[in-house]
Order: sequence, then structure tokens, then C-alpha cells
Amino acid sequence: MEKIKEEVPEKLRIAVLLSFISGYINAFTYNNAGELFAGAQTGNVIFMALHFAKGNLEKAVEFLIPIISFMIGQIFIYCFRNFFQRRGHKGYIHSSLLMLFIMIMLIVLLPFFDYHFIVVTLAFFAAIQSDTFQRLRGFSYATIMMTGNVKNAPRLLIEGLVQRDRELLVRGFLLFLIIFSFMLGVGISTYFTQFVKKSALIPLIVPLLYINYVLFKEENNVIDVVKSKIRKTK
Repeated sequence: MEKIKEEVPEKLRIAVLLSFISGYINAFTYNNAGELFAGAQTGNVIFMALHFAKGNLEKAVEFLIPIISFMIGQIFIYCFRNFFQRRGHKGYIHSSLLMLFIMIMLIVLLPFFDYHFIVVTLAFFAAIQSDTFQRLRGFSYATIMMTGNVKNAPRLLIEGLVQRDRELLVRGFLLFLIIFSFMLGVGISTYFTQFVKKSALIPLIVPLLYINYVLFKEENNVIDVVKSKIRKTK
């Protein structure tokens, strides 16, 4: 299999951190906001349908709200990224900065809002993340839900073994690493929220800052290389 060139937002370190963040916030909302999920909308759909079937309409609506917030986030980020891309900017850089801004604002406002507001905001955050970061080293993966990764990881490994294709084996291994990172986020979040409740979101500023740092640094490196090649051709 021909190896596809890796783009800046497809770096492994970025994918691992994003998966960690997603696992972290999903566990945070599940443990603190009545089993609601910020990013795993399949879980929200299942619980919503269960409560509707049992006649618990008020509880069912609670699961509907983050689903709607996620949908609105998808519409918003599509328009947001197109706005910058039409002007020649890198859409993913602005999206990543927006994620950082949302998390900082949410943390500042934590004392003034309940968990349901936090879930709605994090669902919007998850929508931005899922639309912005969809590829890892040239192939598709997911950071906010693991179903596709769980399906593809073993399939890629067995295909790699049967076809003796090292690239397929590497991709399967990387997906298992993404799954592990997501699980690590779930575990750490569950542990921290037992003691600090809402403040457990504060540590997420660190990986988000690092992601933005990497994106800007790597993009500037790419620009410098392109400029250097242009100068050499003159």
C-alpha cells in the first residue's frame, strides 16, 4: 500500500490528545450530569429512546438537548471553516483556537452554571472537534466515538497480516492506541471528578494549548519549507 503524505492536523500526537480529551469529557458529563454524554451521541440516542419508551418524557428530553447542541455545532463549524477557507486560511487552525476559547470560557463560567449547561457547551465543543479532526496519517478515524475505531483496528491488523502489508499493520496499531488514549481519558476523568467535581475540566486546558502550539509550529515549518523551495526555483 502506498503511504499517504501526512498533513499537519493528522499528527499522531494530536490524535492521541484529542481522543484523550473526548474520553475525558464524556466520562465527566456521564458521571456528573445524569449519564448524559457530551460527544457520544449514540449513547444519548439510546438513553433518550429508552426513557421515551418507559414514559419518562422529561428525562428523555434531557438526552435530546445535547443531541440538538451537537447538530447545531455541526452546522456552525461547517459555516465557520468555510468562511476562513474561502479567504485562503487554514480552517483547522481557527477551529482548534475556537475549541480552546470555548473550554477557557466554560471553565471561567463553571461556578455560575449547572451541569446541564456544561453538557450543552461540551456537545457543541465535541461537534467542532469531530468535524475538524477526522484523519490520522492519511486515513480516517474518530476521536469522539470509538465504534468505528473498534471495528477497523482488528480488521486492519488481520488484513495487514494476511496481505503482509506493513502500512495496514501500523494503521491497526495506531487505532488501538487511539482507543487506549480514549479509555485513559475516561479513567482519569472518573477519578478526578470524585474529588473536584466541576473543576475537573480545568486540566484539559493543557492538552488543548499543546495541540494549538503544535498546529501553529508545524504549519509555520511547512510554510518555511515551501518558501525555501520557491526561492531555489527562481
